[in-house]
Amino acid sequence: MKNLFKKYWPLLIILSSVGFLFSFRLGRDLLWDWDECIYAGYAVSMKLHNNFLHNTWNGLNLFEKSPFYSWILQLPQLFGKTEFNLRLPTILASLTLLGSVYVFCQNYLSKKTAVLASLLLLTLEAYVIYSTKVSTDIIFSLFIFLAFWSWVSSKKIFATGLFFAFALMIKGLGVAPYIATLFLTTLIQPKKSHFTDFIKMLCVFLAIGLPWHLLMYVTHQKEFIQMYLVDNFYKR
Repeated sequence: MKNLFKKYWPLLIILSSVGFLFSFRLGRDLLWDWDECIYAGYAVSMKLHNNFLHNTWNGLNLFEKSPFYSWILQLPQLFGKTEFNLRLPTILASLTLLGSVYVFCQNYLSKKTAVLASLLLLTLEAYVIYSTKVSTDIIFSLFIFLAFWSWVSSKKIFATGLFFAFALMIKGLGVAPYIATLFLTTLIQPKKSHFTDFIKMLCVFLAIGLPWHLLMYVTHQKEFIQMYLVDNFYKR
């Protein structure tokens, strides 16, 4: 424990400071913008109607987003449907992302680089704002970062596919450009082992992420395709 503190003491200071600032008076303001209201509404409606297969809004089936984030928000609701509880998972994901960036940079570069990278992340307005909101963006970013970290860390194929699948189930096909980018990296050094690893990762990704999509297509067909693919992905 002493060696761990010695190695990561800057990170502990950063996380404790940021965690306090992000959580301080977190529940003071009501859910005030569209994203917070809609995502909180999805989660509350899911529990209210005991329908955990997909999101609904005022009795309407909505397929713009996969339901994983609404599933996550079921846990804080066990302690009450308050603004603080509903926003807390985002803060935890934000701190995990910040810590992951630090550890990645320290392991692959240096401690100074890790501190600088963490502080630079905290200068991003979008990161700071969305870290204290009911929103999918921070958790999605966390899963994307962990997927790439797993890939470069001795090619942990299963973990890469798992995190990409989680990102898919958080924000839908927004994960596609990142998987495409990973594929392009295999073309830099075109070896058989690289393509084999990518195919293995893709199989894990599909095994986890595909069942829900197939179920929604079989159950709702054109309605699902229109909302999920055409309106939310192609048009946007």
